[in-house]
Amino acid sequence: MSLLQISEPNTKPNYSKEYAIGIDLGTTNSVVACYRHVERSETSSNRSFDYAQDDARQVEVLGPILPSIYEKIRSVKRLMGTNQKIDINEAQISAVEVSSKILEKLKKQAEDILGEKVSKAVITVPAHFDNAARNDTKAAAYIAGLDILRLINEPTAAAVAYGLDEKAEGIYLIYDFGGGTFDVSILRMEKGVFQVIATGGDRDLGGDDIDYKIMDHLNMKEDQYFLARSAKETLSHKDIWQDSNYSLSREDLEILIHPLIAKTIKICEQTILESKIDPKTIKEIVLVGGSTRIPLLKKMITESIKKPLDNIDPDRVVAIGAAVQADALVHGSSNLLIDVSSLSIGLEVMGGINEKIINKNSPIPYNVKKAFTTYQNGQTGIIFHIVQGEREMAVDCRSLAKFELKNIPPMKAGVPKVEVIFSLDADGLLTISAKELFSGTQQIVEVKPTYGLNKQEVENMIEQSYINAKKDMLALNLAKHKVIAQTNIKNLLEAIEEDKEILDRSQRQELLSLVTELEIILNTEDTKKIEEANLNLEKKSASFIQARLNQKINLALRGKKLT
Repeated sequence: MSLLQISEPNTKPNYSKEYAIGIDLGTTNSVVACYRHVERSETSSNRSFDYAQDDARQVEVLGPILPSIYEKIRSVKRLMGTNQKIDINEAQISAVEVSSKILEKLKKQAEDILGEKVSKAVITVPAHFDNAARNDTKAAAYIAGLDILRLINEPTAAAVAYGLDEKAEGIYLIYDFGGGTFDVSILRMEKGVFQVIATGGDRDLGGDDIDYKIMDHLNMKEDQYFLARSAKETLSHKDIWQDSNYSLSREDLEILIHPLIAKTIKICEQTILESKIDPKTIKEIVLVGGSTRIPLLKKMITESIKKPLDNIDPDRVVAIGAAVQADALVHGSSNLLIDVSSLSIGLEVMGGINEKIINKNSPIPYNVKKAFTTYQNGQTGIIFHIVQGEREMAVDCRSLAKFELKNIPPMKAGVPKVEVIFSLDADGLLTISAKELFSGTQQIVEVKPTYGLNKQEVENMIEQSYINAKKDMLALNLAKHKVIAQTNIKNLLEAIEEDKEILDRSQRQELLSLVTELEIILNTEDTKKIEEANLNLEKKSASFIQARLNQKINLALRGKKLT
């Protein structure tokens, strides 16, 4: 997921024998592929799988698809970015350690086939993986002895593979229904440029959930998981599945899984809406993931959007795209890949408001600079709270990090100038630097949270932003009026203390009474009353504010001749 200016257009690639592999680290299965440079006279008859190729190069899936299992532990991908431990042999290990073992197997499998040591890799991740899960993926690769060239989104990798092979042009929707995650990306492909327009998804919805539905329906035990998966796969091409103890029809399966597929269709429709494209302009829908072989899924996509392509291998296309990208990063390419951020990143400001700094679907890498200042006189520090999500209030978003810029020289409120730079890199990881310009005080924070998102959290972030849109706007309006009122109270009390001789006792008492009244109303959730009380305070204090202004003008002009 990056903005890759891999080389200057029309630059001839630098061919060498150095191999860089592409890895689809999946929930159910994992695949490794490599873009190999071959002689024109070579045929592909000894290749395990051909996909994208040109006159001198060819993608090869290296060996068989590898189940993402270690010591009977499966679907560990769903735990990436969490601190949840897994019990194994009377010990506890993390999802990172399990993933590293799977990556080690893929690395060895590639080396055995290539006959060379391999250290460089591009690894794919779900588009809706958060910072924690992305960091865990990089950590697992490091443990496995792999140097990560880039993390890229799975649907983006699929688009790269398909686009290169088909010389695709136009707008494409990538529907990626993996074992543990669902992602959708809308891309515009044109003359070697792959631009992601919008993404959507659910990191806890995938083929595993279909398997669990089957298990529940047939009252299977946990150790019969693979039997349930066999039923799902069989019913993709047969009407009945039978075992010695169980039977299931395709019709019954479709009733079971219809709500799951309907949820993916809803996400697709919402992503199309966010992309602001006309659905009729979608040239093709590319299916990714083994579960996309389910006939009902194809039928529902056809009915809601358009008939999808089914002439590509959904199990291998992601790894192939990763291999293409790995080769491009090592040997050069004239292609340009532009990806986007999957969720907005914001900053909590006064009143608990989420001020969005990097909006959802912003092209990345992305850098933005913001200026901040102090609120209180003599304030020597500023606390920054970074959040992720689409809601208007910070409390409704996911907390990414908190840090404090300290040692700001004590000055009047509003005088210090704090420059904050938000940088979202090519792997979708966030770095924040804050610097006070007068003193040079600086702090840099890499956002690497120690926990991930709970089940349902990521998909709810976007869904809830629409469900609660009206509620959020009311909360935002209330918060803004409270901030205005609190600021007016603060400024007025400071002004009264500084220039109290301007007011007589009754005037001062009247203003202080209005302040007290407004402070009491601020404890309520009545936006209208807060607004009315604040306007009344502004109106009643206007003559005092004007008198202060006149006094300061007179003091400034005293003894000076006007010309």
